[in-house]
Amino acid sequence: MSIEGLLVSRVTVQTPAESRTATGGYSETWGNAIINMPCRINPVSGSESFSMGKEGAIISHKLYCIPATITESDRVVFGSRTFRIVEVRDTDELGRLMVIGCTEEQS
Repeated sequence: MSIEGLLVSRVTVQTPAESRTATGGYSETWGNAIINMPCRINPVSGSESFSMGKEGAIISHKLYCIPATITESDRVVFGSRTFRIVEVRDTDELGRLMVIGCTEEQS
């Protein structure tokens, strides 16, 4: 089986952009850079937190995909879920498989 056969999920990679607000400030917006990118999503760890009277969770994942132009400033959207990218690696440095380390954003 090829690597592509294991990439069973489809995600959107978004890049950040700053736009000027009417009051002269800046706001961050996100634009789609790669749509329908095949990948495999694997949860690798999770932890709970309690801060300022709120419960929260940090869930870490690894996304496996064919190499693409993706950086740590981007984010990945999978359905209604959003992942903040914290690491991007070309696993064998041959351009065959990229591993993206990320945390799921909790709203």
